[in-house]
Amino acid sequence: MKTLICAMLAVTAAPGPAHAATFAFTETFGIGRDAATGSGAPVVATGTFDGDVAGNVITNLRNVSVFLDGTAFAGNGALFAGRFDRDLAQFVAGGATASLDGSANDFFFSDALLGTAVAPRNYYYANGIDGLSGAVSGITDDGITGLFGASTALSPGTPLTITRVETSPSVQPGAVPEPASWALMLLGFGTVGYAMRRRATVRVAQAV
Repeated sequence: MKTLICAMLAVTAAPGPAHAATFAFTETFGIGRDAATGSGAPVVATGTFDGDVAGNVITNLRNVSVFLDGTAFAGNGALFAGRFDRDLAQFVAGGATASLDGSANDFFFSDALLGTAVAPRNYYYANGIDGLSGAVSGITDDGITGLFGASTALSPGTPLTITRVETSPSVQPGAVPEPASWALMLLGFGTVGYAMRRRATVRVAQAV
């Protein structure tokens, strides 16, 4: 019985599964300018994406939309998500991550898939390890914008913030019990069965 209880407690203490959710982000770059004139107010990046969150880390970033000073990237809602490969020293497709505290941010959102013959015309990236971020809005659905923004350790601007705004309804609550729920149910059944078995043993002993 002790073994059963320990096993059930171990399951309940295990980290929960990742949950799908929608997130919103905003960042005011420390360096911002109009690419055509070399002047202009700091550029602001905003947008949303869906992802699977477990604790602080968000993975499987998808359904990405980015706006630079309110101008939508071409292909918004279906932008490609990549990451920075430190070994190759370049951005590559896939494996993008984000985090609610910014420490695990490593993503590159663009209107073209990295590693193909088509170069991105609009992109936004953030790397929490190096503390770098930047964005370019070139040719969009609304025409040529020529907006550029960047943040570094020397010019941080208003740091990127990511907030959870909605939980995806892809899994109906209560439809399938989570491991912790199963563990508590089994623990309850085991405790009741053990108590009934012990009571029956005591009655037989008294009868004898």
